[in-house]
Amino acid sequence: MANDLKLYFRGFEVALNKSNIDDSIRYLKDIRRELNDNLDYLQAKQEASEVQDVLKRILKESLGDYKKRIRRIEKELKRH
Repeated sequence: MANDLKLYFRGFEVALNKSNIDDSIRYLKDIRRELNDNLDYLQAKQEASEVQDVLKRILKESLGDYKKRIRRIEKELKRH
């Protein structure tokens, strides 16, 4: 991603220095497309990561509850 953006930006600079408006616009569109594609990808990864974090927390809490129940049952069984 970063390399593509650097290339597009460098092409944009060269096109501007040569007053080549058509190429300047093309490079800007390439930069915008690359940013949008990568932003969508990174946002999807972020959302998946947040969901995973919530699921992990829920699992840890559930496991803690089950462990407490098991200990309580074991104590009751030892009494009988």
